[in-house]
Amino acid sequence: MTTPNESTEPTISVFYDGDRSAIQLPAAIANNDEALKSTLSAYGIASARTAKVQRNEDGTITLIKQAGQNGASLAAIRQILEEAPAHQNPAIALYLQLRYQNWQNALTPECLLMMQENIRQAMHEGEIEQRTIQTALSQLDRRTPLPLSRPFSGF
Repeated sequence: MTTPNESTEPTISVFYDGDRSAIQLPAAIANNDEALKSTLSAYGIASARTAKVQRNEDGTITLIKQAGQNGASLAAIRQILEEAPAHQNPAIALYLQLRYQNWQNALTPECLLMMQENIRQAMHEGEIEQRTIQTALSQLDRRTPLPLSRPFSGF
């Protein structure tokens, strides 16, 4: 009979590129490359996601760090955002245009009739952008959060 702290599930020794002593993981996780990488990255080994899995003859596993950047730095992300072209949802741009014309007392029924095609186009493009944003947000919501390996600084 086993005690609550004992497990009869077989474990496999996993080494992370010689940086640490062996990590004992259940065979069910260690035998699946994606589960192995995901588990180790969730417990603070962020670069495990991009590591190469090497299965050794003695039954152990070694994760080998891969050259290159594991993720984008905050400075790089900030630069990309700052260099991105300015954009405004077409429906909001039209709304602001109509508000300005109303403020100038130039918004007449005739003016609205002449803008009818622009209004339809802005509504259509605005709906497309709204669906795109909703899709991106739902995909982000479905992602599994990972703990930070170190706190953000200077953002």
